[in-house]
Amino acid sequence: MSDNRWGHYDAAGSEKRALAGDWRAQIAVITRPSVDPAVLAAILNQPGLHEQVQLAVTERRDVTVEQLEFLAQRTESAVVINRIIMNTMTPTEAIEAVRANALTLEGKIWSEVAEHADRVLAARGQTRRE
Repeated sequence: MSDNRWGHYDAAGSEKRALAGDWRAQIAVITRPSVDPAVLAAILNQPGLHEQVQLAVTERRDVTVEQLEFLAQRTESAVVINRIIMNTMTPTEAIEAVRANALTLEGKIWSEVAEHADRVLAARGQTRRE
């Protein structure tokens, strides 16, 4: 009998691979409805977290403000930053900090991130702080 990897999900095995740095396993773990907070924290604290893993964290229903702020400080991905800006849980102060940081970076994408932050702040009824 062959080992059918597609017909069986091994949660413990996925967690083990995720903690070892396998980004696909990290996504499998993060996208589960219920994740042990210690496992999620261990994944988030891994260096060089894959962009797709970061995006998966931003899409969790139970993502916390602290997790969003943590990702905003660590990521180099404009895509992840935009997802963080769009999240209604992200505090205004965090969006303002992201905007200020984006303005210090070179490249059209970062000016677009700053503009996106401006639009989100305006929609929230906030004015930009200079």
